[in-house]
Amino acid sequence: MSNRRVKLKFVFLGAVLTGCVMLPLLLGVSGFFLYLVSLTCIYTLLALSLHIVAGLSGQFSLGHAAFMGLGAYTSAIVTLRLGLPFCLGILCAMAFCGILGIIMGISCLKVRGVYLALVTLGFGVILQSLCMNLTGLTGGGLGILDISAPSFGPVILSTEARVFTLLVVITYMSICLVYNIRKSRMGRAFIAIRQNEISAAAMGVNISKYKVIAFLLSGLLGGLAGGLFAHLAGYIDPGIFSLETSLLIFCMVIIGGMGSVSGAVIGSVLLSFLPEIVRGLAEYRMLVYSVLLVALIIFMPSGIMGLVRYFFGFLNRSRRKKTDKINVRGVA
Repeated sequence: MSNRRVKLKFVFLGAVLTGCVMLPLLLGVSGFFLYLVSLTCIYTLLALSLHIVAGLSGQFSLGHAAFMGLGAYTSAIVTLRLGLPFCLGILCAMAFCGILGIIMGISCLKVRGVYLALVTLGFGVILQSLCMNLTGLTGGGLGILDISAPSFGPVILSTEARVFTLLVVITYMSICLVYNIRKSRMGRAFIAIRQNEISAAAMGVNISKYKVIAFLLSGLLGGLAGGLFAHLAGYIDPGIFSLETSLLIFCMVIIGGMGSVSGAVIGSVLLSFLPEIVRGLAEYRMLVYSVLLVALIIFMPSGIMGLVRYFFGFLNRSRRKKTDKINVRGVA
């Protein structure tokens, strides 16, 4: 029954994403809205990346701006400076961010909690400083301009609709991948480490190994998101490494529901569109934005998916009570 539910879940998700692709194309939507939805796909990849480290293995990381920034700069330099194809640029971005993930994972083996967050945050600060000073390679504070659009050989995805379709397909594949990781033996090891490291070690889980693997997978997915962002925006600068970016990604995972793939997706969609919804409030926009975030965290500590689980659990309990009453009356 559970396998059937999983299949139905992926079929439903695929249908929703197909509708997300077809509807804007059929309605002829373009411009800023299509760019915003494409950006939502990028943030979804970043939220899934952090979900592997924080949601599954329980590592409090604030270094995902480093993955995004390094991936963006690597892909931009490879394609613009070296003249290599888009696909090689993305692969190089993932490779460099995977290496950064391994370095970050090894560096964080001896620290936990707030100290772990500070160490991961430091990687972003270091990379931002390097990008500011290596002006010949990164353009310094001006960043890199005129980054090419995604392309596959002679086919150039020059329109917003084509880039949007590519991002939706990649996002769907990434969601399926992360969900399968969660259900795999490796995912169960991550969850065991999150629950209790001592108990996990007693059961034979190699704590150091799986922590480094979590950062490696997170880096690969973060590098993919950063590389795609560079080609989507066409321009990047060192501000991409900011603490604000890392906090935004972290809030997506927290608000959606820590430890839930669906929560990471919901949180990224909500926090991508929320700033635009309250943009008309002018100077009060950030105040309303902050109050909503604080309220969600205080009144829904388990996130939106926690509220959804509670609602369906309440419905199931109500059904069981009614069934029990009917059975009691039948016996009487």
